[in-house]
Amino acid sequence: MGKGRYLREGEMKNSILIFFSLGYSCCFAQDYSQLAFDTLNKLDAEGKKTGYWVELLNEKLMPEKKQEKAVFCWIAFYEKGVINFPTYSLGIKGKFTINASGNQLETGRITLMDGTYELISKGKISARLIFNKGHILTWTCYYENGTVARAQDFTKKWQNHILSHSFSQYESDGRVWTNGYLVFENGKWQYRAK
Repeated sequence: MGKGRYLREGEMKNSILIFFSLGYSCCFAQDYSQLAFDTLNKLDAEGKKTGYWVELLNEKLMPEKKQEKAVFCWIAFYEKGVINFPTYSLGIKGKFTINASGNQLETGRITLMDGTYELISKGKISARLIFNKGHILTWTCYYENGTVARAQDFTKKWQNHILSHSFSQYESDGRVWTNGYLVFENGKWQYRAK
């Protein structure tokens, strides 16, 4: 397989065969036929990522380049090299455990994120991520008192803009601070009020 955390175009079939022949079951191999996408790990004419990409993640939900260190994978959408996710990782800082209802983490295999994943830190929920067959639907972060700090819904778009999603931030007492959309325009992520 090529270098980096992504499978390149044309390597998918070979990778799946290698995974199965070695007895190593990879998440996107087991659910590949059920995934809904029109492109997978492709580059546009300018060499930029476009369409859906399978990305590997470590136990902290940080991007992982080495397959042997990956424990999760998700399917991210790119347009002209820009991911529809304005942060570097899905995880939170510090130590946390993952409470999953859906695809469970299994030793020795990469798990496709599907279902609800709660990140528990110091005995309290810090974040909740909801996935459907590798695609992120929502990401909610919480204050230590349990109230919502930030909520992002990737199913809701701003004026049908591909690189956008709803975005809300709250004060620790629950009052709305911002309620709108994050939209990638003019080379950066920008906030748009509803």
